[in-house]
Parts: sequence; structure tokens; C-alpha cells
Amino acid sequence: MKIPDFLNQPIVVVIIAVTYFFILQSAMGKTSLQAEIRDAYKELQRIADDLSKTDEPGKVKEVVSNFANQVMEGFKAGFRAGSKEDLAAFREAKKNIIIRDTGRAPSSWKTREKFIAILDNRSKYPVSNIKVNLSCYSKDGKLIDSLNDWISEIKLLEPNESVSIAVDRSLGDSSLSDEELAIRKAHSFEMKVISFDIKKLED
Repeated sequence: MKIPDFLNQPIVVVIIAVTYFFILQSAMGKTSLQAEIRDAYKELQRIADDLSKTDEPGKVKEVVSNFANQVMEGFKAGFRAGSKEDLAAFREAKKNIIIRDTGRAPSSWKTREKFIAILDNRSKYPVSNIKVNLSCYSKDGKLIDSLNDWISEIKLLEPNESVSIAVDRSLGDSSLSDEELAIRKAHSFEMKVISFDIKKLED
């Protein structure tokens, strides 16, 4: 792939645009520098994670992922600033962001199983960029799979707001028989919130 073609890849354009936007915004207002850098860092984390789920060509995916990781490394100093306060607020909020009423639902794809739940924000903070961990177990209680999934449909979850969520798990490719796919299904599972961003007024 030639360099001009590579630069026209949608994911490359998005990452460059996001990086440029946040650097420009930060330069325009020193008082918001740390907050803008933290936002850029989090946005690039989300983009890199989403990229792993796309069908971009392997070489493009590898190069762009490395680019995103390198940029995020450069933002870490700004992200860490004020992290003591952020950690305290995160711990307080995490206790009150609850997943309940978990269950299963039919999937549109025979090679996937679908897990559903209700997510409650009982904290005092609006939250976004919510990430959920799904752990799946065999009949004898052994961990057989674990995945982390961004709940990208939720742009902002306000205090005292609830929303239903769904997480899909792959059972393999379509060449497997129905019996083989059935064997790969989880006997039991657990879902928990592992990451989110607190949206404060100054954000």
C-alpha cells in the first residue's frame, strides 16, 4: 500500500484529526491544558480499542495501532496530572455504578451468544466511555473466556439513570457445526463495570 493510500484510510484520518484537534485546543487555553490532554488520551484509547474489532487490513491495523499507542504514551504525563483526585472520585463512583438483572438473549448470529443486563448509575456523577468486563465459565466453574467491551451506545449516563446493555461473545467461525457451537457456550457468566470517565462541569 502506498503512503498516500495509507493516509486516506478512514481510521488514519480519524486519529490524525483527533490528535490535531486536542493539541490545538490545548494550545489555545493553558488553563484547560491538562483536561484537554486527558480527553485526547482517553479518545485515542477508545479508537485503538475499537480498531481491534474492525476488518481493516492487517498491516494497516498494525501501523495505526502503533501510531495510536505512541501518541497516547506522549499524553500520559498530562493524563496523570491530577490523578489523585480522579482516582478518589472514580473509586467513589465505581461502588455505585451497578450491573443488575443479567441474562441471555437470542443473537442475530449463530456464531455468537448475547448477554444482557441493566446498568444503573447510582453515583452523583455523570459518566461516559463505560467499559464492561464479561467473564464466562464452564459447567465445572472454570474460566473459559473473558472480554472487555466498550458500551459505545451510551454517550452519557446521568446520575440515577438506568439503561439496558448487551455484550456479544464469539463462539468461533461459521465452519463449526451447531453441536460444536453449542459446546462452546458459557454455562455461567459474570458482568462488571471496570472503566468509565467521570464528566465534571469543567469538562
